[in-house]
Amino acid sequence: MEKNCDYTRREHLIFPNPLKKGDTIGLVCPSSPTTKEKVAKSVEFMRSLGFNVKLGKSCLCELHGYLSGDACIRADDINHMFADDTVKGIFCVRGGYGSSQLMTLLDYEMIRRHPKIFVGYSDVTNLLLAFFQLCGLVTFHGPMVASNFLEHFDSYTEESLWRTLNMGESLTFYNPPGRELTSVKEGCAEGLLVGGNLSLVTSMIGTFYSPDFRGKILFLEEIGETVPKIHRMLDQLRLTGIIGQIRGVLLGDFTDCTNPYDSEYGVNELFNDFFCPFKKPVISNIACGHSFPTATLPIGTFCTMDADIKKICFYR
Repeated sequence: MEKNCDYTRREHLIFPNPLKKGDTIGLVCPSSPTTKEKVAKSVEFMRSLGFNVKLGKSCLCELHGYLSGDACIRADDINHMFADDTVKGIFCVRGGYGSSQLMTLLDYEMIRRHPKIFVGYSDVTNLLLAFFQLCGLVTFHGPMVASNFLEHFDSYTEESLWRTLNMGESLTFYNPPGRELTSVKEGCAEGLLVGGNLSLVTSMIGTFYSPDFRGKILFLEEIGETVPKIHRMLDQLRLTGIIGQIRGVLLGDFTDCTNPYDSEYGVNELFNDFFCPFKKPVISNIACGHSFPTATLPIGTFCTMDADIKKICFYR
């Protein structure tokens, strides 16, 4: 597929059909594996929600180094799930490492012709952004079955997932009760939403699969990285010109991201210092990422953000 096919203009984007009880869900492991016990519980859980389940081969693969089977098995699962018109949505069982190995093995033209719901986060960021950039498909940065559904499918996480997957013409974002959004930099902006895990976003820069950041709203989240490493990745976004190209920034959970050198200078202090020179709005403390509870965000939808009143909306 030619990357210059402009599938990411708003009028060309594909919002997948909503799910309903009785639909068939495909489960895949595009990165690292989980246990057979958790796979069985994942199937049981999705059935308890009223869905039929098709299980990808990658879900039952033995540990392949640190992967859920080799790249061909994992890519074939995704290709087959998209090609199968009886499958109405695809949920990743977990993240981990290794999704970048699939990028050249996926049939993006076929995926564009068979659009459907695709949900995941963390290492799945590669796939969310590639399906948006190369197929014009709205994807969902949301909870994964073994990682979230089995033990952390609280009322907020569940409600956010279904209201986002089944959103109408517009959707107003809200955090869990008692958790306030934070305005890091004042102002308003609008644009298509891109982003995901910071490490994955920066790793994609310069590749064929990286999104076009121009005029976009950038969402970022992270886990287990130190403040200096986060600063370095933000500097990569700055030095490659991406910070200059985007219109606004949404910052999700930066779980277990600490500063081993100065405990009083954490990610919030870093965000204040880093984004202060840029004349574009920044909202932080969004409950989305490696957190419990966690929200679902529709990657590729049109987003408006007002940091002055701390309001975020999405539009089909």
